Amino acid sequence: MNRDNITIKHLLSMHKDLPEYPTQEDLSYEVSKWYWQDGGFNIIENNTSVIEKSTPVFSLQILTDSIKLPKANLEILIEKMLVAGIITVTKSTQHNKYYRFETNDYK
Repeated sequence: MNRDNITIKHLLSMHKDLPEYPTQEDLSYEVSKWYWQDGGFNIIENNTSVIEKSTPVFSLQILTDSIKLPKANLEILIEKMLVAGIITVTKSTQHNKYYRFETNDYK
């Protein structure tokens, strides 16, 4: 995870207290942190057949269960990010869709 690009609000962990949380930037930061620092890489690589290697991959379930993001606006945020081309679906199953970032400042 590239620490040079981490914003002050994330370094101080104050982003979760802001009224607009989670934003696209927060989602990118939280997924990257979970993937690179909190063992998410091992979970994805060992428990799914996602083809993408060394790119943070996540699902809605990962966001709510592992990363503990509030579910309230996540589906809307993910849809906006898909439409904008910020994330793409890398794998879809009967129960889950897995997404990856097309660009990620924290890589």
